[in-house]
Amino acid sequence: MADWVRSVVEAWGPLGVGLLIALETILPPIPSELILPLAGFLARDGAMNVVLAWAAATVGGVGGALLLYWIGAWLGYERLHRVAGRRWFFIASQKDVDRGCRLFERAGRGLRLTQAGEEVLARTREILAHIRGAEEAIAGLTAIERGVLDVAVINAGDYFFPWLLAAFRDRHPGIRVRLTVGNRDELLERLANHAVDLAVMSHPPAQPEFVAEPFAPHPHVIVAVPAHRLAGKRPVSLERIAREPLITREPGSATRLAMEQAFSESGVVPRIEMEIASNETIKQAVAAGFGLGFLSAHAVQQELALGSLAVIAVKGFPVMRQWYVVHRRDRRLPPVTDAFQRFVVQEGARLIRRHEKGAA
Repeated sequence: MADWVRSVVEAWGPLGVGLLIALETILPPIPSELILPLAGFLARDGAMNVVLAWAAATVGGVGGALLLYWIGAWLGYERLHRVAGRRWFFIASQKDVDRGCRLFERAGRGLRLTQAGEEVLARTREILAHIRGAEEAIAGLTAIERGVLDVAVINAGDYFFPWLLAAFRDRHPGIRVRLTVGNRDELLERLANHAVDLAVMSHPPAQPEFVAEPFAPHPHVIVAVPAHRLAGKRPVSLERIAREPLITREPGSATRLAMEQAFSESGVVPRIEMEIASNETIKQAVAAGFGLGFLSAHAVQQELALGSLAVIAVKGFPVMRQWYVVHRRDRRLPPVTDAFQRFVVQEGARLIRRHEKGAA
């Protein structure tokens, strides 16, 4: 087998690589572990163009997969299941066909994952996350400078979080950063699916599979246009605020959760005029006169400094929450992520104060 593979690759070059990869997709006895390293050795020695070899291998792999798809689509489940029981049919066994049917179901003209398929996908993501963690741990045995910092932050945090990242990167200029911004529910889903290593949010998750550590206060305020009748007045009650139209974030966001808790604790039902999944759009809606806005104080620093918005004095406000760094309990953090978590816990509050003082 090895001699035959070598002869095909040496005789046909990149075309041979593509054909062998296509056959390997259909015929498992042909090992890609032999084809691709051989192509790499030939490319290193100048006997093969590495770009053409890569392109041919990609086309071959996709072509082989498409051929298998077309065979399955042409045969259909019943005929494929019968054929798979024959000894001469080497592509798949009846057990393979049964497993595939348990993982996918038809939805219109397409396919979607079944509950079993979703479970397999989740476990696959866990395995890939552990592999990635192991690779980054090995790479970081001597230093964290080459690591990838994969973090996420809720929308209210994007007003200060880039400055935390910049301060950390000043100390470790060799790192790469992958940043995701979303609402609280989206971040928890990404953590659960091993899509990010670390998330920054307020309102820590109650689920035991997460670990949350506080690092800074997170105030929330009610804002209005400076000409609003309640602006510049003595503190008013939350009952008075409830008579005004309120613009707030969508359900699932940390800001919405803080708002609901504040009104619930006072036994007051807010008059929600608009729900908007964007802090910036909420500020524009407030400035346009649609009503009051319940927002993180971090999100309105610039508008307060410019005088385009004003904070309404409300008894019991600002609503104070905490910022947390959150990760999975069963996830061993890569060295760069572990270092960043310790950096945020130790210095995050000071850096946020310094940034907002400079912004004001």
